[in-house]
Amino acid sequence: AGLIRQMTDVRETLNSWGIGREDRVAVILTDGPEATVAFLGVTSGAIYIALNPAYTHGEFEAYLTLLRPKAIIVSAAEETPAREVAENLGIPTIELVVEEGDPAGHFVLTGGSHSFCSLPGPSQADDVALLSFTSATTELSKIVPVRHRHWLIAAWDRVRRLEITPEDCALNPMPLFHGHGQFLA
Repeated sequence: AGLIRQMTDVRETLNSWGIGREDRVAVILTDGPEATVAFLGVTSGAIYIALNPAYTHGEFEAYLTLLRPKAIIVSAAEETPAREVAENLGIPTIELVVEEGDPAGHFVLTGGSHSFCSLPGPSQADDVALLSFTSATTELSKIVPVRHRHWLIAAWDRVRRLEITPEDCALNPMPLFHGHGQFLA
């Protein structure tokens, strides 16, 4: 119930700032419970783009220029060159704030300003959930839009093949900026 509340809070906050189901949000967070909940919250109402928090200024500039997100989300507690790059490109920065004593995965988003949202509410099956990147084994990395329908089919297939039950507990060892980490979340 707490996870659903947090996901709903993220979606409603983004909607109140004019970010909806067809808008891209680049998330630049180190792995942990807040990154996982941010992933689920953003995908519940916008298009999630995970960027490696270890990228350099130049890499952030290249990706943010190419992807043109409506906003980026960064940790208020961590420094990143993404802030400066986003500011130079006119992309708003949203900060994820964890208050001392909050349970794992709980946070608030700050820094947005109220704006009209053209497509608010929960994502639908045919909406794009996330933009993933190919591994670039043959050439340059390609951007792959993953729709909610396909993401859920892939998740259900993993549950079925691994015979996962509600009593099972899972560990995701992959970073969330990697496609495998996103599909295991």
